[in-house]
Amino acid sequence: MADTITPNVVVSMPSQLFTLARSLKAAANGKIYIGKIDTDPTIPENQIQVYIHNEDDSLVPIAQPIVINTGGYPVYGGQISKFVTVEGHSMAVYDALNVQQFYFPNVLRYDPDQLRQQLSAPGGDKLVGSTFYGSVYDSYLPSLYRRNGNMGNGVTITSRRQAFFYTVDGFYYTYSGTLPHNAVETAPTSEYVCVGLLNGADVNTPENFGAVGDGVADDTKAVQLLFNSKLAHMKASGTYKLANQARSSGGYDSYMAYNYVLRINGFAGMMDLTQATLIMPGGVPRITAIDILNSSGSIKLPKIIGNMQQTSMPSMYIDDCGVRIGANCKNLYVFSPGIDHYPGHGIVVRHYIQDGVPTLDDGIPYDITIVAKLMRHCWQSGIVPITGDTIRIRDFDVQYSGSLENLNGQVATIGHNIHTESVAGAGGVNNRLRNIWVQDGNGFNARMHGLMAHTAIDNLNVMNNNFRFNGLDGGRFEAAAHKINSYGNHYSNNGGRGVTFNCGSLTSAGYPLLQHAASFNDVIESNGADGFTDLSGSKALVVSGNIGLNAGNGITLQEGGEQSLSNLNIYNNGKGATETKYAINGGASSYSNVRIYNSAPEVNIQRAFNFRARSRIANVIVDANSTGFDVLDGHPAYFPANDGLLRLSGTFGTIIGRRMLVNPKGAGGWLMPDTFDYIGISFTASADMFFPNPSSSNLFAQFSLELLTGSITATVKVQTGTVNGTTQFAVSAGHVYSLRYTTLTNLQVTQIS
Repeated sequence: MADTITPNVVVSMPSQLFTLARSLKAAANGKIYIGKIDTDPTIPENQIQVYIHNEDDSLVPIAQPIVINTGGYPVYGGQISKFVTVEGHSMAVYDALNVQQFYFPNVLRYDPDQLRQQLSAPGGDKLVGSTFYGSVYDSYLPSLYRRNGNMGNGVTITSRRQAFFYTVDGFYYTYSGTLPHNAVETAPTSEYVCVGLLNGADVNTPENFGAVGDGVADDTKAVQLLFNSKLAHMKASGTYKLANQARSSGGYDSYMAYNYVLRINGFAGMMDLTQATLIMPGGVPRITAIDILNSSGSIKLPKIIGNMQQTSMPSMYIDDCGVRIGANCKNLYVFSPGIDHYPGHGIVVRHYIQDGVPTLDDGIPYDITIVAKLMRHCWQSGIVPITGDTIRIRDFDVQYSGSLENLNGQVATIGHNIHTESVAGAGGVNNRLRNIWVQDGNGFNARMHGLMAHTAIDNLNVMNNNFRFNGLDGGRFEAAAHKINSYGNHYSNNGGRGVTFNCGSLTSAGYPLLQHAASFNDVIESNGADGFTDLSGSKALVVSGNIGLNAGNGITLQEGGEQSLSNLNIYNNGKGATETKYAINGGASSYSNVRIYNSAPEVNIQRAFNFRARSRIANVIVDANSTGFDVLDGHPAYFPANDGLLRLSGTFGTIIGRRMLVNPKGAGGWLMPDTFDYIGISFTASADMFFPNPSSSNLFAQFSLELLTGSITATVKVQTGTVNGTTQFAVSAGHVYSLRYTTLTNLQVTQIS
């Protein structure tokens, strides 16, 4: 079947006649060549078919060139004719002397039949521009909204999808009040919601609200209008420059985050802005990028560039931050793909009275999950929960908090990667931060601590994190606290201690003094000071895990505490030290299932123990390089009660199971134990031995005391009660005595050899 020929292009010059190039004279007896676009049409293989279009619409193909008569018209057989072709073409015009007068590489600039085919093919609507925005295709895409004309047109509104155009600002609005409603308002009221330009851009993007997204134009208004729309599925992919809103601090305390740029209020849905970037204005030290209030669902934030390098920072603590999660946020997931060089904190969870709540006991953020990646160089701390209940900080990557990379090099008062900072009084009064999980994240290179748990702690769970290479401690717990669980973390390579525990008591919640219900089971290695230090004197602190290669002691325990160490490996501490360090610098503690070793004593100056209070030991294994021990002030009372398997030898004596040999003591009063079967001791001067007072805990306890040959006479005493019914009993060298607590008030001493 022959191809259908559609004659729709007339072969002609832009003018009526074919003339010479440099005069208005007709190109008499000249020739016209028609060829493929951008080719030389005088070459036969480049030529395309030309037709004569007769009056009866018949088409007659002709050969080239086309002849120009003396009047300047193209003719065929001497007759002026209408010449046509079916496609765009090149044209060359020559004079009678065969000199080229004109050459057009593409006469029409488009291919008529091809264009017709493209327009009629699927997707052709995308080639035709629209009056509204983009293409015709964009204009009739299925949309959340239907244009219903201008505001005030009196249309009855029956659907939230009906949108009305406000000519003053160029935006469309939908009605959020009670339906049906007669649209008589000529301007938006509080019941109307701006839904953008409806310009063909996705309605749930900043571009629908006028954003340019090039990082140069100010897109603050457009992004805020998108947030105000409360669309259920927001998204963005541009780079949006924000401007300082210079909001007043009236009604806020000086440190509060009052000057926000954007606010997400009342959102309930899914928002994914992770492909977008917000650029903060430089030179503004008191500014918060995004405030989130009264929201739930999933908010995936854009990356935030803080531009702190261009900003001179103040010399005070501030709440300003990249993102604040405030009042009445609940069941909310917040994801941050990155916050860089922010002039404040990274993310803060804290509500204010100014958020619109009656009291701070109302609107406490609840059930908040925060995932933060690539948080770098915040001036203060990284992620900071201050008020909230059930806050989960997980899968985080926070580094270089407390950064000095600001214009004036100002040092912030704090600088921690993760920082719980309850606003509470003594004993946790008015504490509004509880049930916190910090898990599966990295907190590296903070100027101060990797993790700082401060002020008040009520159920803090720290699990499977890496707190490493921080300037001070890997983790510091310093608060009125109850229930702390640290498990599976790596507190290592920090400039100070691996972990510092310095907690008071959450007495305001009714918990007993120093009963912290705290447990640690972590790897604590290669820190610049002690591995783990308890400064609190806790009565309920359990430490397990692996602690080694620290420059200071493996563990230091406040001597007045009653801590428990169990299921613990302690090794190679005192690394590179110039003075004696200890695997355990202990207090009134209990130790069970503990292994202590030192595989490189020439490098690690580690003794096994420094006993500074009465302690108990069971199933403790000490290698040959770690048998040394010390006791506080040399008191034999601090030789630890044990399961009979302990073997230690040091400056003050030797322990072989339940037998102890005390090196010679001088004059004075010496505290003695009642937990060994045999005590061998000598004195170089007259001295008093003070044994534990008679009580129900040692009633009928019996043991041997030998005053070794060559010793000076000493006395046996108790501070409360009697010895042999009186105040004291003298013992002399070369004799063995039996000591037995015979009543609740008396210690009986009997010479047996």
